[in-house]
Amino acid sequence: MNSENQNVKILVEVVDDDFSYLVLPNGNKVYNKSYTYTVSTNGTYSFSVYNKDGQSKTESIVINNIDKVSPTGSCSGSYENGVSTINISASDNVGISKYVVEGETYKNSYITINREIEKANIVVYDLANNTQSMSCILENLKPTMQDDPIYQTEKYHDNTINGIRYRI
Repeated sequence: MNSENQNVKILVEVVDDDFSYLVLPNGNKVYNKSYTYTVSTNGTYSFSVYNKDGQSKTESIVINNIDKVSPTGSCSGSYENGVSTINISASDNVGISKYVVEGETYKNSYITINREIEKANIVVYDLANNTQSMSCILENLKPTMQDDPIYQTEKYHDNTINGIRYRI
């Protein structure tokens, strides 16, 4: 069974002609031979069928595919020379299915985009289709003036005149 982020419907159909009533997992009695029971959490659900003589038979079903937990994660990234790279670190109890970055779908968590972006909007999907949205601020790797080797090698003389500091 695939994981679901929705409630699960259990269809119970009784084929016994001597049917009297059905007892649901919540203790309610129903008098229909066909009934749909909805569950919202994982667990074992037992249904008891009673015949007209008061005898019963109980059947159980295990539901273990409900997942309403969203994935968690973080991201980092950078940009320079017309390219942006994003690294997404995400986890989930049933697994990650895809990443949507700026409207594009990716299967891998390391993403290269052929343009420079300062901020990326990311949605992480798990296998049950739960989502987690995040915003990733990317680091600019372009050298700044202070990082420029020419700027660093020039010699400056600090001077102060009348309390004003200046460089020559």
